[in-house]
Amino acid sequence: MTSNVHHEPRFEQTAADRLGDEISELCGYINAATCHLLELMREFDENQYWAEQGFKSCAYWLNFRCGVGFGAAREHLRVAKALAGLPKISEEFADGKLSFSKVRALTREVTYHDDDDRSHRRQSLVLTMAGRRVRPFQR
Repeated sequence: MTSNVHHEPRFEQTAADRLGDEISELCGYINAATCHLLELMREFDENQYWAEQGFKSCAYWLNFRCGVGFGAAREHLRVAKALAGLPKISEEFADGKLSFSKVRALTREVTYHDDDDRSHRRQSLVLTMAGRRVRPFQR
């Protein structure tokens, strides 16, 4: 005997759905805030305000004032400077659509492509990055 039970689609949100939505929303806010932070860092560095306070570089200032490691500080400043020439990627980052990790990878990508091309290629980059993370576990 076969069952003729018809399952209606689920419309109510589960606790997992609500929690997942909240996490995703907060990540968007963090991404947007990180973009703003990088803009401030770039301005601080370009105006050499760190020198006025007796530091030999912005990375040293970030380490002392904000507790950012030297390597991380240099990388944040590199990305911040690169974003100045990438308005479309900057806009997506400011809107919370891109994480710092993705923006960092995009700013390291081939520098010969223009910003429009990079913005359109970000989805394939995300898939490539995901593939690299998953590959070791597929064996």
